[in-house]
Amino acid sequence: MGFTEEIRVARDNQGIYILIDGVRSRVASVASAFPRTYPDRYVAFLDETGHEMGMVEDLSGLDADSRSLLQAELKDIYFVPTILEVRDVNAQGISHRFKVLTDDGEATSRSITSMR
Repeated sequence: MGFTEEIRVARDNQGIYILIDGVRSRVASVASAFPRTYPDRYVAFLDETGHEMGMVEDLSGLDADSRSLLQAELKDIYFVPTILEVRDVNAQGISHRFKVLTDDGEATSRSITSMR
């Protein structure tokens, strides 16, 4: 099912829902078929079991509020910060703790070294 003109996307205290011709359906999650190359195209709505409920071919066909909500949701889902600088690395047992500067600010992460 592909649709854009008659759909509205909104969020309430229980999450995202779509409204089509007055019928409200809960959306468990959204997914982009091509998150890097076409982030605003081919966005699917998934139910609780992961099955596709429908797809929007192009977010530009949605109203501004629906488009903005979906763009923010997709940004959160597919967000991968770019490391600009490694500020510190500390070995802690079998793991390493990294302090880095990303394009989204400072971050700390940990990696576990396999024991062979």
